[in-house]
Amino acid sequence: MSLKRTALAASVITAETMVIGPLVTLLGITSEKRWEATDPLAKTWAKGVLLGCGVKVGTRGLDRLDPARNFVIVANHQSLLDGPLLSAFLPERCGFAVNTFMAQKWWVKPAFHLFNLLPIDPTNPLALRTLVNELKKGRMVVIFPEGRLTVTGALMKIYEGPGS
Repeated sequence: MSLKRTALAASVITAETMVIGPLVTLLGITSEKRWEATDPLAKTWAKGVLLGCGVKVGTRGLDRLDPARNFVIVANHQSLLDGPLLSAFLPERCGFAVNTFMAQKWWVKPAFHLFNLLPIDPTNPLALRTLVNELKKGRMVVIFPEGRLTVTGALMKIYEGPGS
C-alpha cells in the first residue's frame, strides 16, 4: 500500500471511529436492546474501514444460511480485519470467540462495544459453554481455530482446545 493510500485509509478510519464510536458507546449505555441499536452502526463502521483500506468484498452463498438454524462459522485468521469483515457482511449478528489473553489488550476493549466478543480461555474445556449458550440463543458463532493470525496466508496448525 502506498504512503498516500495508507494516510487516506488512516484518516477515513480515524474520522469514522470518531463519529461512530461515541454513538455506539452512548447507545450501548442507554439502550436496553443494546445490540439492536448498535449493530447497524457496527456494520457501517466495519464496511467503512474496509472501504477506507481499499478492500473490495464480494459475498456468495449467504442466501443458503437458514435463519431458523444456528451456525458455527469457522474462518481462517489472516488479519485483524477478519472480525469486522465477517460482521459487516454476515446477515445476522454473530458471537466472536476471542482468546482471553487478546480480550484483555487495551486496543481490543473498544471492540466489545461494537461486536459480540466472547472471551474464551483455550486451556479451559468448560469455556466452550459460552459458545454453546450463544447458539442456544439462536445466534451464529464465529471461531478462528488457529487461535492466531496466519503468517503464511495458508491455514496454520490448529491447536487442541475446548472444541477439538
